[in-house]
Amino acid sequence: MLARLSRSTNPRVSMAAVLFSRHSRRELKKLKLMFIQVLIKFKSVPSEGSTFLRDCLIEFRELNTAEDFISFYEEMMPFVQTLPLVILHKETIFSQLISRLQMKARLSVEAILRLIAALCRDLPDDFVSFLPRIVDSLVSLLKSGADREPDIIEQIFVAWSYILMYLQKSLLENNRLVDVLKLTVKLRYYPKEYVQEFMAATTSLLLRNASEGQLRKGIARVMLEVVKKPLPVKKYGASALLYFVMRGTMSMPYSRPDRVLQQLTSKRIFSIGDECDQGSNTVDEVLTTTLQRLCEELEPKELDFLWNSLYKKIDYNALNDHLPCLSRFLSLLISSAQINDGHKVSDYQPMLECVKNLIERFIIPYSALKGENHLSEVIDKVLQLLLCTLDGLKSSNDMATISQCLVQWAPAFNLRNSSILTFLSELMKKDPCILYEFRTNILSAMNDLIETSQKEIVFLLLSFCEKLQMDPLRSNFLDGSPEGRFSRITGFLQQTVRFWLVVIDNIVNGNGSFTPIESGELTLLWQVVRCYPYMMDLQETPSFLMDLIDAIDRLLMIECGKISYLCF
Repeated sequence: MLARLSRSTNPRVSMAAVLFSRHSRRELKKLKLMFIQVLIKFKSVPSEGSTFLRDCLIEFRELNTAEDFISFYEEMMPFVQTLPLVILHKETIFSQLISRLQMKARLSVEAILRLIAALCRDLPDDFVSFLPRIVDSLVSLLKSGADREPDIIEQIFVAWSYILMYLQKSLLENNRLVDVLKLTVKLRYYPKEYVQEFMAATTSLLLRNASEGQLRKGIARVMLEVVKKPLPVKKYGASALLYFVMRGTMSMPYSRPDRVLQQLTSKRIFSIGDECDQGSNTVDEVLTTTLQRLCEELEPKELDFLWNSLYKKIDYNALNDHLPCLSRFLSLLISSAQINDGHKVSDYQPMLECVKNLIERFIIPYSALKGENHLSEVIDKVLQLLLCTLDGLKSSNDMATISQCLVQWAPAFNLRNSSILTFLSELMKKDPCILYEFRTNILSAMNDLIETSQKEIVFLLLSFCEKLQMDPLRSNFLDGSPEGRFSRITGFLQQTVRFWLVVIDNIVNGNGSFTPIESGELTLLWQVVRCYPYMMDLQETPSFLMDLIDAIDRLLMIECGKISYLCF
């Protein structure tokens, strides 16, 4: 189990890295199951006329002969015979237990922790007042070296799981959830990720069993902690806790994760971030990490509640023009759907319907909506969602559905703002089969944009042509296109070559003065020449390019001094 942490021979490999390898995640699940098994073995009532503390003390007397435990046994046994005696001497008993939680008493630590849990079981109502001192003692124990001892880490969190299980009824009935979160801050954000993991797994029990009101306040408290001090250690601890609240700490997923998700994505949670500088980014980051981890751990069908909830949130905010919130939910959907190459989405039809509604609501009427606050941000996210959907469909080899998107998504390629350039650039990174399916849409967009974004479009055009050229079945991507369909592209390519023919001719013949050419223009010429064979008529291409080659040959024959004026 955790003993693997101490067996790492590479000093550069942190215990956190070992713990959270894929194999160690399985061990973490085994440990959670062990929590259940050990708890089940516990007796529901103490021995007749005895106490849980006395029974535990007798049990460990047979198992532990360490000096610190034996001294406690001898001193406290008279005070634990009956429950009234335990109540009367609770402060003395507790103080003696806490004083022995030290690394120098490491052989007694497990017994002492179990005795503390037993005392908690005897005194569920009175024990709450001891929690701050327990947390401080556990933090001190970890800092003194226990955080490097896998066995002791296990013992600490087994005991902590007992304590919370025994106290949860009292804590929740008395609305003490937020109080517990406040006093456990040092443990929940302890600067070791594997400690935070175990703390989150055990503490999540309280939030999962809390009422709606307490759950809402508890989640708000966690988010507020991170927003006030957005350190990486706090972001990790918060997302770990929220993940376990949704997932469940044991073998089965929590039966109502949608209840928690509604609280996580409520206006109240978003407003916490909006009240602080960069606070909204912090809230978004914690939510994204939480949902991504949920997607990594659950099966696709188990995640249907997540997708359905996000679709509803997106539809509602789109319909009511709540653009900032819409942008946030689109980001959450995209970042979650990207996990495992989109395989975590069991059914893409609802997502395609969501994309269709967004295109109709924002992209088709873009020119009429232009100027609205946050609109460009929403457009960016919608285009990212298109790319994400393509990745998911391609990973499922669903080319038939991709083909059906051509007409429906055509308005996205008609956009005339900076977003479309970014979109096309990301699209060029996709599989050639996707580029081939969307070839008409892509070339039409480039044809419309080439006059205003020449350098960017020529670079994208070259990427497009060369990527399709790699696949012999798709190299003739212009076949079937009407003549003159992409006349602006072909016109620009011809115009660029003609321009350079004139420039070179003037230099060679010494005809008048000319403005020096920037080096970027030479790069553009090279890209145009490389695009020429793919886009121009095959009969025209050789002669036109031969004219350029002849001109360059004549240029190279003149004095170097004249050529030096060509560019700077």
